Amino acid sequence: MRRAFSIRAIAIGIALALALAWLAPWNDWFLRNAYLFNNFLPPIVSALLLLAAVVVNPLLGARRLVRGELAVIAALVLAAGGLSSIGFARYWTISVTAPARMLAREPGRALKVPLDDAARARLRVQLADAMRGDFARQDADGDGRLDAHEAWGGAARVAGDDRDGDALLSVEEYIAARLARDPRASASWRWALPADLFLGVAEAGAGDPDDAEFRR
Repeated sequence: MRRAFSIRAIAIGIALALALAWLAPWNDWFLRNAYLFNNFLPPIVSALLLLAAVVVNPLLGARRLVRGELAVIAALVLAAGGLSSIGFARYWTISVTAPARMLAREPGRALKVPLDDAARARLRVQLADAMRGDFARQDADGDGRLDAHEAWGGAARVAGDDRDGDALLSVEEYIAARLARDPRASASWRWALPADLFLGVAEAGAGDPDDAEFRR
């Protein structure tokens, strides 16, 4: 008698699981259709498993899958659906994004933590380091300058931030302009919620989700 954990059962299960893991986010978040995988009765997964067990499997004759192999395939597909659709993916994304939206709509004063001068100085250093990394990613030719084709924001960004009139942005000009515009750099408070845990919660102040660099 064939074992349940056969190579073909695992291979089929992984193939179907990967297909579902790719289709579910595309269906749920991009197309905004009904969730491909449901909490109580996963219709798509159930239909696939029934099709495999009732229609495809009898056609295989002597090579048909045994019940244990079908159970392994079902377990892998159900696990993939629970992770990629209405299970983990849905509730995890809500958990990490909802606080920022709620704070934008109903800012709670009790969640604001004042920043002293030392904390603000440390924050500016951290922001400058991150901006230096952004500069390096934009500097395609590695010459230490950003032209209109390299800078995020194009010619308008270069013209607005260029201090020496050479139509190029040095790293110092880039960081100085970014810090001047970034509300986090001049904020006197921060949210009590950790910015590295919740998306959209700035390191200090309310943040600016409309800034091009913020979206990146």
